[in-house]
Amino acid sequence: MGRNRGKRLPAFLLAVCLLLPFLPRGSHGAFSDVQDQWFAPAVEEMAQRGLIGGFPDGTFRPGDWVKRGEGAKMTAQAVGQLPYTLPQTGKGDFADLQGHWSAKYVRQLLIEEIIEPEDYGTNYGPNQNLTRLEMVRMLLRLLGFTPSKNWADSGFPDLASLDAEDRYYCEKAVEIGLIQGYSDGLFRPDYPLSRAQAAVMFQRVLPLLTVSVEGLSAYGEARTIPQAAEFFPVVENSQVSGQGEYEGRPLSLYRHTLTSWEEEKLEKGLKEYEQVMTYQQYTLVEESREDGVWSFLFADLRGSQCLLVVLREKEGDTGLPSLTAGLLQHTGGAENYASFCQALGCRMLFSTRGMAPSRFLPLTGPEGQSCPTEWYDAGLLPAGASQWVQDALKSAGYEDTGETILLDGREGILFQKEGARAAVCLDEDYLTLSYLPQAEE
Repeated sequence: MGRNRGKRLPAFLLAVCLLLPFLPRGSHGAFSDVQDQWFAPAVEEMAQRGLIGGFPDGTFRPGDWVKRGEGAKMTAQAVGQLPYTLPQTGKGDFADLQGHWSAKYVRQLLIEEIIEPEDYGTNYGPNQNLTRLEMVRMLLRLLGFTPSKNWADSGFPDLASLDAEDRYYCEKAVEIGLIQGYSDGLFRPDYPLSRAQAAVMFQRVLPLLTVSVEGLSAYGEARTIPQAAEFFPVVENSQVSGQGEYEGRPLSLYRHTLTSWEEEKLEKGLKEYEQVMTYQQYTLVEESREDGVWSFLFADLRGSQCLLVVLREKEGDTGLPSLTAGLLQHTGGAENYASFCQALGCRMLFSTRGMAPSRFLPLTGPEGQSCPTEWYDAGLLPAGASQWVQDALKSAGYEDTGETILLDGREGILFQKEGARAAVCLDEDYLTLSYLPQAEE
């Protein structure tokens, strides 16, 4: 796609937007015509993820143009790999989809407002070449970006003639590292998109990690417990059930004996379990680590169901390490999160996209104050999530102060409006959004 003449992304944004996602386990047979090409990693990964396929002769044909129907299918399949759900509010249809293989994918995107009827008129033209602008439109809508004046001028002269909405989509796509221009200094929004270019764009759009929750009990299934034992070295058939209490509340308990107390393995298991819990709409809201006892409380921030996970280095009755999980009803996490959102005065990923934060744990501000903070696992975020959060703050009346701030060693961008301050931090592990209480005068 040529060299990028746009403004360079700050290093902290590049960490999420442009890092190549890890390849899922398993392998897909290499296509004979993509090996050693710049787009080869993207093609292979998107084939493994099921978004694209090759041809019977073992080729991928990277230089072929993507048809509109093909682009709709890729985008519809990408929706299922996002860690959030899309609104089902759109409507409309096209006269030329009857009997076409891509009809169900186009109609899905119409319902999700990723394709809008006014983009094309009466006919969609599923066999016509898909343009770069059309692909950018779909992907920016998929990512939750809404046209506004919050974009940086990339310097491409051929974007100036676009209408305001289409220019926003193209400028924002450059800003978040989704697409680049050509070596002649042009963006070429109406130029067809090749299969190789499409593979690279989808690789940049999708979250870095994929999390499988197949076979795991999920919230909503009659007070079942998501299976923590799947992620820790647990002795088989060691489960013990019983009743207990947590802060005076009744608790249904399930206990497993661990094979060992190895902190490195336990940390790895906790990380994987946290990711699965995020997909199942649970958020870590309390954490305690004392000698030989680690406890973690996960909460549904829209309800009252909570899951308590306790790791003990030595159980009193067995002398062996254990993992105990228990369900309880507790509204504290949801109430605290609602207060945070009200104070912030800005709708974020959870309220607008249904993506639960991985954690809702405070950070310490520079004056020593406790700052309520929502944490999102960077590996689960789609492209441009940090920029989306910053744009949402600006739309809510916040201004980028141009200053940075340290919260527990995390460097963030400081935003401010009358009576409120917020900070956005991003590193290779987490994107955090903090509300900073105003210092008393």
